[in-house]
Amino acid sequence: MGDRWVKVKGLLKYHEFYICLIILAFGCIVQAVSGQFFTANMAVSLCRYMMLPLFFAVGEMLAMVSVGTDVSFPAIAALSSFITTAYFKSIQYSGPVIIVFLAAGIIGFILGMINGFIIAKWRFPTLIVTLGTSTFFIGILNGPLKASNISGIAPAMEQFGKKVLITTTSSVTGFQSKLPAAFLLVVVLYIAVYLIMKYTLAGRGIYAIGGSISSANNAGFHVNRLIFGIFAVIGMLAGIGGALTTCTNYTFNSVDLIGTEMDIIAAVLLGGVKPGKGIGGLRNAVLGVMLLKMVQNNLLILGIPLYWQKAFTGIVIIVGMAISMRSIKEG
Repeated sequence: MGDRWVKVKGLLKYHEFYICLIILAFGCIVQAVSGQFFTANMAVSLCRYMMLPLFFAVGEMLAMVSVGTDVSFPAIAALSSFITTAYFKSIQYSGPVIIVFLAAGIIGFILGMINGFIIAKWRFPTLIVTLGTSTFFIGILNGPLKASNISGIAPAMEQFGKKVLITTTSSVTGFQSKLPAAFLLVVVLYIAVYLIMKYTLAGRGIYAIGGSISSANNAGFHVNRLIFGIFAVIGMLAGIGGALTTCTNYTFNSVDLIGTEMDIIAAVLLGGVKPGKGIGGLRNAVLGVMLLKMVQNNLLILGIPLYWQKAFTGIVIIVGMAISMRSIKEG
């Protein structure tokens, strides 16, 4: 009995434990109201709603764990996606869709290098730098490129977006939920990042920089190279994520991307990642996105008007952070 209590008490120190409790409690409330939460349909729908935020949350997690917040990824995603979508539509590309993602990733990588260079060389605050580059990228998108909505995307992109991995049908409502095959990209990404963060020198360096840049330098890590590489990779992930968004929506619309940074940042913070502290990981990003999407997509079921969505989401974030921070202090 004593050993079990010690284990339970140990769990109370973890941020993730409280987020899981909030997720479970919220799920039980939705189930009590609708009777449709703990169903295959809801599970598939939740995975579909989480798919794109999860992709962007990986990059934000890498930034926060190491040096700080990145707010430029939606602009990078929009600019990369517009260029690739416009080009591949112009040639009516119908080959392997991986070429589209590769092109978007390369453009995003180059744009991310700009962030990495400035932050690594001058050590300016990441929020200020990425806010500035975000404005610059959006200016290019709306200025010289005169970006507009693109419908009728390249056949390869549209066909990929329409591929379905799982389809479930509710026995009560007859409503179908479909999980796009694109979700597999998210799974592959998370496995790759997990292995890199856990088993490579670069992964250890990311946490070391977050703990203390001077200590990371003394430990032999090439801090400037790591910071440069982190933001280049974040840009690459944003570029691929932008192309993925276009594929799954069957159209390019910058509104689908610009302005999403606050939700992603909130989700990563809610999950337990501490900006610039070397604390957090993939599971924190997943839990944060899961809770945020659960709340945002079930408010109408609970009878809460849609215009209260942002306010209610903010309350959940504040309560979740307050509970977990209190538990950490008491632990």
